[in-house]
Amino acid sequence: MCLHPGSTSAAYWLATLVVSLTAHLAFGRLQNTFLVGSMLSFPSALFAATAATPAPAAGLGASIAGFAPLVLIFLIFYFLVIRPQQKKLREHNKLLDSIKKGDKVIASGGLFGTVTKVDASNGHLHIEIATGVEVRVLKSSVSEVLNRDGNGKGAYVGKSQSTAKSLY
Repeated sequence: MCLHPGSTSAAYWLATLVVSLTAHLAFGRLQNTFLVGSMLSFPSALFAATAATPAPAAGLGASIAGFAPLVLIFLIFYFLVIRPQQKKLREHNKLLDSIKKGDKVIASGGLFGTVTKVDASNGHLHIEIATGVEVRVLKSSVSEVLNRDGNGKGAYVGKSQSTAKSLY
């Protein structure tokens, strides 16, 4: 068997090398045969490596302990990535459902304007971006909402109050 680049994947050759080395160590005859010359074939090296070492009796505790790191990684991933993203998505959907005529909004394309019409049947909004200039955008493209409270001052619903003051 010849090791030349491109014949098969690097992972195959690495696995073959490791198994061959393990088989040579198990039989007590470590030689330079795994690079040139008479290299053990992959199946025979695999059988030799498994036959040389008896398999320990694995109980239920050992198999559960083997899965513990995977479960721990999944839990960390869930609490640090998935759960906060779901919460953010729920809040954004609640924000989109509360949009009404007269709200000042910022679309994700950078359009600033006032909502003139909400078309709930197909999820569109009509936004007036300048006097007499009205565009139609998807409701889902709204990233922030600036509402009017009872005092006539802008009450910001999005990211920061300083951003809201600088916008209008």
